Amino acid sequence: MASGEDFATVGQFLTLLEGKSVSIYQPEPMSLGGILPTLTVAEMVAADGGWIAPHQSGGPVATAVCLQLAAISHNYLIQEYFDLFNDPWTRDLVTWTPRLDAATGQLEVPTTPGLGIDLNLEVIAEHPYDAGAFLNIYGEGWERRLGAKRTTGTN
Repeated sequence: MASGEDFATVGQFLTLLEGKSVSIYQPEPMSLGGILPTLTVAEMVAADGGWIAPHQSGGPVATAVCLQLAAISHNYLIQEYFDLFNDPWTRDLVTWTPRLDAATGQLEVPTTPGLGIDLNLEVIAEHPYDAGAFLNIYGEGWERRLGAKRTTGTN
């Protein structure tokens, strides 16, 4: 069983570990607070004999975070990778994206300092945050990111 992708604190994973019913833990680094809290979860899980398979569907920055975690976690099982389904312009948000080895299914890990990426501020400015964007993960085509904007009534 796998669980934890919607957790926001390390303590929630401790509670899950105490239940002894999960063997694959899915911390979401972007919701959990980044690399250090996710690494803390990975070490707690490793001490109990479990594996981590980080949840990640947020884009190229989140992918870079997860790849750094993969490089330093000895109980890293597998990585969720949706970047290929994102809008093509999202690849230009950063200066580096991983190459996917089709034969092995492995993603390369960045080798430059930090996360191994730099942000392209011009592309970011062209695509501001949209609070109204909505992806219905229960609708057809969700895995290809065919979301729709929420419509709200006005009075």
